[in-house]
Amino acid sequence: MAIPDVLSTLPLRAIQAVLLHFNISDLLSCSRTCLRVCNVAKSLEYEPISLDVDISIYGTSLIFNCNNVCETWSFKESGNTVTVSKKDPPNTIIYGEGSNNVYYSLTSAIIYVTDVLKCTVSKVKIWIQGFKPFMLHNLMELRIEKCLDLQIYIALGETTPVIREQWVAEVIKNVCATGRLYIGVPTDGSFTCDPCHFKCHLLVMDKPTPWLTPEILWKMRCPQMIIKNCPFTLENFLAFVDRWKVTDRRDNRKFEFLDMHFGDLLKKKITDGILRGKSWDKQLRGQYYLTDEEVIDCQNGKDIIHIRDERLMATTLIHKNRKNLFFGVWHNPFPVIPDGILQAPRR
Repeated sequence: MAIPDVLSTLPLRAIQAVLLHFNISDLLSCSRTCLRVCNVAKSLEYEPISLDVDISIYGTSLIFNCNNVCETWSFKESGNTVTVSKKDPPNTIIYGEGSNNVYYSLTSAIIYVTDVLKCTVSKVKIWIQGFKPFMLHNLMELRIEKCLDLQIYIALGETTPVIREQWVAEVIKNVCATGRLYIGVPTDGSFTCDPCHFKCHLLVMDKPTPWLTPEILWKMRCPQMIIKNCPFTLENFLAFVDRWKVTDRRDNRKFEFLDMHFGDLLKKKITDGILRGKSWDKQLRGQYYLTDEEVIDCQNGKDIIHIRDERLMATTLIHKNRKNLFFGVWHNPFPVIPDGILQAPRR
């Protein structure tokens, strides 16, 4: 008699005791094969579990971390079957299912795991180096209702646009990043994605984005935005600031900062008088602006007051060797800077 069959005949408390002594893989394997065991598993309280997804040319994995103990499920496609196995010990098959797309099976597994363990996906890393066109197409089948951190990236020096289809837009739409969205793949001017699909708190674009316009950026409504290889002009940046000054209070409460890397273009064209506003007043705000990535010295920034809400102040600043323009709103005019944090960027 199989273990799930034996478990299903035990009293409720006995099933609970057995399941709590299982590792994550065994618990999920047993709960998949018996409805009663599954219902008991859903009713239990577990230690906090981190769930990560890793996708690359080397494989597709679902990684569990509980109390610093990691378990990894590997998803492999062969013909019309996807096999899910443990990484350690290797080649230990957990289950198989009929499917011709590994990401469809991965989606099903994530739905089941998050339902049983009552956890959310922490990080999704998609490294597309070496992916063939059909592999990029298959990525559009991946669905994750919510994750804290989504990273889509390619080799650091790669600048050739990877857009063959709208797979990047589909991934952004279907994998909902609520914390951080990092886009590290170059795109071309034909790329389109509905701004409403950008629901993250921090947006980082690390490759050329010629499709990005001030209007699209404004509609994204991400509170924090870091744009590198920026396609904007200085006039675009200043127009974004002017638009913020007349927004309603609802939008004001959400937006926090915009940091744009212009490179040598900014260094050559900008003059010290291009940023309008008042010099720093120590009585009105602190010297340092605290972000998740770093601490920014705003001593030399120019301060502006919102037209509709005089209690709200923002700062524009030229920084990072005169290659970046920063625009930050002081929702907390005097943030507490932890000791020792000014020596290096936060990561």
